[in-house]
Amino acid sequence: SKEEAHDYRYFPEPDLPPLRLERSWIDQQRQELPELPGQRCQRFMTQHGLSSYDASALVRGCWGGGDYFEKLVVSGAKPKVAANWILGDVKRKMNELGNQDLESFVQRIPPLQLAGLLKLVESGSISGSIAKEVFEKMYSTKRLASDIVRDEGLSQIDDRAELLDVVREVLKNHPGPVAQYRGGKKSTLGFLVGQVMKATGGKANPKLVNELLCVALEEKT
Repeated sequence: SKEEAHDYRYFPEPDLPPLRLERSWIDQQRQELPELPGQRCQRFMTQHGLSSYDASALVRGCWGGGDYFEKLVVSGAKPKVAANWILGDVKRKMNELGNQDLESFVQRIPPLQLAGLLKLVESGSISGSIAKEVFEKMYSTKRLASDIVRDEGLSQIDDRAELLDVVREVLKNHPGPVAQYRGGKKSTLGFLVGQVMKATGGKANPKLVNELLCVALEEKT
């Protein structure tokens, strides 16, 4: 039943005079504002080609994902790859350690060091699965990705002859999936790829493994 202002006994405060702001002052304050979340999200989409979901996930809240992302890109990482790692492995690591803030993570793996790891994957020096292993060691030891890969012999295997021997051994040990593949069930290729990767400790070049397997499976027996 109460619909009018007087029903709530509203009245002007006599001791507070009207506040009038000059337009020039308002414009000056607007120019001095930092980039707002919505603007930053839009910039990430247009400048870096991120999806609305990824851009929003990096920007929203106060966890610092947007800042880390930009520093990672400046350090040479590809935007989409950088976003995937931050929203995937970096966030997972933070959650695993009790949702600590990103500042604590940065002390273990600065953007420049993570960029170094991503460049090793991009160049084909290590596989994606090995990169995750190196990432964990980087966090625990604060060592550079390149040092870990070199010292622990984690470089990707690109030698065709070496991988072909492994492929043949895998096909020999798994006649069932091989027969299924040759019988038309092409999905078993994924299983065989996994077996080759397992046999090489995750160091085989996945693209080359796929190629060698396809050729070997099409050979007449």
